[in-house]
Amino acid sequence: MKPTLLFSCAIAAALAPAWCLQDMAGREVKVRTPVARAYSTSPVGEIFLYTLAPGKVVGLSWTLRARETPWLLATYAKRPVLGGWFGKSSGANLEEIVKVHPDVIVSAGTMDPQSLASSEKIQGKTGLPVVAVDGSLERIPDAYRFLGTLVGAKERADTLADWADAILEGTRSRAKARRDAPRPRIYYAEGLSGLETDPGGSSHTELIEWLGATNVAQVPLRQGFGRSPVSFEQILSWDPDWILVGEDHTDPSGARTLQRLKSAPKWKLLRAVRENRIVRIPDLPFNWFDRPPAPSRLLGALWLESVLFPKDMPKTVFLERMRGFFRLFYHRELGPRDEAAILDGSWPG
Repeated sequence: MKPTLLFSCAIAAALAPAWCLQDMAGREVKVRTPVARAYSTSPVGEIFLYTLAPGKVVGLSWTLRARETPWLLATYAKRPVLGGWFGKSSGANLEEIVKVHPDVIVSAGTMDPQSLASSEKIQGKTGLPVVAVDGSLERIPDAYRFLGTLVGAKERADTLADWADAILEGTRSRAKARRDAPRPRIYYAEGLSGLETDPGGSSHTELIEWLGATNVAQVPLRQGFGRSPVSFEQILSWDPDWILVGEDHTDPSGARTLQRLKSAPKWKLLRAVRENRIVRIPDLPFNWFDRPPAPSRLLGALWLESVLFPKDMPKTVFLERMRGFFRLFYHRELGPRDEAAILDGSWPG
């Protein structure tokens, strides 16, 4: 999807060295293209920018964890932390953002009225153009093409978008082929206790439904940060086939939480735990499933398919795809030890 030049902006374009374009929410934004310096309000947009054009990122919206930085380009990891507007965070430093002179601010994520109102508010506070980018799973290819035109990286954006299209179409077509088979029932365990989750329909759990599985969580959808509280008795009544263990800010990899849940006597009442169908979601360099729900979910779709449906996505095929994904999206070649550290959670932190 390309930024669209609007005829209604013709006068403004003539008066200032900028284009008026239409972002992915249909908003008219005046911005000089191609953009040389970009900042994102959240990790979702930042991961889009890092994978597409890392040299154009002028500041980070969140503090990178020590376990993440060795997997990222050193120049990117040294960018100043400016804060952002996402989840429970509203700690962006407006003065510092203006000081680094971004040509544009990217606001990527959901396209709900609250998010769009936030984009308008940020634009008003900073005096800088803010473009809204649809970060939903299905529109990742469109988002790359939009951003590629915006930052002058169209050829690379097309390559990333084509990869995204192939992953999404492949996983979707295989899910359709399985539609008459039993659907695996999944519980997404969040927080140190595993007693927080997100239901179907949440941006935090899109991969479950995308692969044709069922999210067992029957809880209200919480907008924004999500993480609905549940009781263990509810999980016991849902009796999931699989449990996916997410991260927590005190346990970034989820490895300690996984071991805690596997060894807890009451969790052993769950069939999924007894039969060792409880797995940690890989998180390097960014979480593959959620938090943030970013382009890294493309790799997560292949990984989760290899876990739930190994006949459709054999491990050897998945590993080959993973190597290619890291090479193209994350600017990094993987060795055998790297693969083990990523998948088994043995990397420090």
